Parts: sequence; C-alpha cells; structure tokens
Amino acid sequence: SSWLIIYFVQTIVIAVIVSVILKVAVIKKTDFFVIFVLYVLFSLASVAFAAMLATPFSSAKIAGLVVPTIYLLCSIPAFAMPMSTSPSAFHALSIFCPTPFAVGLKLIFKHELNNGLGWDGMRNKLDVPFEFQ
Repeated sequence: SSWLIIYFVQTIVIAVIVSVILKVAVIKKTDFFVIFVLYVLFSLASVAFAAMLATPFSSAKIAGLVVPTIYLLCSIPAFAMPMSTSPSAFHALSIFCPTPFAVGLKLIFKHELNNGLGWDGMRNKLDVPFEFQ
C-alpha cells in the first residue's frame, strides 16, 4: 500500500512537469488539464502493467531484464501501425497501455492543428475513433 502511494505521488509530480513543459513549448492550444490527465492515466497504467508483467518472475534481476523488453515490444505496434489499420486492431491492442496513449497523443496533435483540445471537444463528431486521416 505504501509503494502504491509513493508511485502515485511520483506519477503526479512527473505528469505535472511534463504537462507544463508540453503546454509551454509544444501543445499550446490544448487545455492543460487534458494533457495532465492523459499523462497521469498513462503513468498509472504503465506502473500497473509493469507490476503485472513482473509477477511471474521469482528473481528481481530476471524481471528487471525481461519486463522492459516486453514493455518495449508492446509499445512498437502502437507507433508502427499505419493509420489505415482497421479500428478493431487498435481496439485489440488497447489492452497494452502504450496503444491508448499513442492514440490520445495523435488526437491531441490532430486537434492542435485547429483550436486545440478541451473538455468540450472530447465528443467531437469529427473524431471517428481510431481513424486519423
């Protein structure tokens, strides 16, 4: 329970720092809280995903070598798949936390070209899920 609190606090601090840097330097039109929530949810999902992957290993050294490799392999499809890939493939890969994060970033950057993304634009009719053409 104390480890969960420690990682949660670290996640919040890192998400605030990353969100501020992105808001100031890169994603200027998008609402700060949208960026912050995306990074917090991704970070918490990553911690839980890594803990799930490390569970079967009895040795911390082996888990420390294998889990980052598995995590990297799970990250590759999210960024390597072309946008013409069927939505069902994206849905299937959404079980791995890097895929929804990549989709969220692509949506933010898509909206950034216009007026940015805010909470009022979360249900934009132009955003067909997982189709970014």
